[in-house]
Amino acid sequence: MNRGIVEKNQLYYRKRIRFILKELSFQGKSILDLGCGEFVLLDELDRDIIKSYVGIDSIPFSSMRYPEVKFICKDILEYGNSINDKYDIIFCLGVLDHMDKDKQENLLDIYKNRCNDYMVISLANWVNPIINLIIPKEEPCIKLHIEKKLYLIKIPKTQFVFNISSLKPLRRFIATEIIYFLTAKKD
Repeated sequence: MNRGIVEKNQLYYRKRIRFILKELSFQGKSILDLGCGEFVLLDELDRDIIKSYVGIDSIPFSSMRYPEVKFICKDILEYGNSINDKYDIIFCLGVLDHMDKDKQENLLDIYKNRCNDYMVISLANWVNPIINLIIPKEEPCIKLHIEKKLYLIKIPKTQFVFNISSLKPLRRFIATEIIYFLTAKKD
């Protein structure tokens, strides 16, 4: 893959993660990072205050960056079905958009039982007419309690990311991505 594209994507991911990290407390928390990729989330976390971090990805290059960190090279659905471990915060960023609706629901159903506090997921905003034109898809059915949402907009080619959550009601139509903070609590 073109190194320039990878670096631009990492810059976007870092900016997005910084918005997300402002919303949660990580003191003494155990973190599970589904689809950890190149550990961009771990780079941004204050590792001195978290209890533990586990990264899972099906691509093994992740293990080379932080050999001291627990990395599991496995499909995230397969891993979720094989454990009983619980984590305080589970991140699933940039993953669900690559799955069909059934797999998305399966993943959320599996990991809601592995999460003590929050599951933080990202999804493209399919209500945005431009996103829907480029990648038409129906909005996923989220069966977990939505505690909070962050509405983000990414400006292509610039890697600028803005939190537009305060722009009610426009945010629903102009955001390119929505970050959901989910709990297993029923509505």
